[in-house]
Amino acid sequence: MRAFRDTLDSEVSPESYDNPYIGQMFDLIKEDKITPDERAKMKEENNQEEGQKTALEKGREEGRKEALEEAARNFLAIGSLSAEQIASATGLTLERVKALSAQ
Repeated sequence: MRAFRDTLDSEVSPESYDNPYIGQMFDLIKEDKITPDERAKMKEENNQEEGQKTALEKGREEGRKEALEEAARNFLAIGSLSAEQIASATGLTLERVKALSAQ
């Protein structure tokens, strides 16, 4: 994937990569005679895809955090575990568990 992004940014040498298939990819790109406009469009599409992946991962991380906090709130409501035990079980900081307890 790095080699593909590199071709969108500038001229690169196939020798810069260990994988022999990278050279074949560069040959195919040269044969295609991609215009600068096409290259710019490909770069834009690649950037959008990378942005979507980043946003998706951020959303997943936020969802995981919310789920852990919900579990901590449930443990606190049950009342049979200490804040330290809840922090240990959920991976949340003790300070965060105490803050959830105060809510």
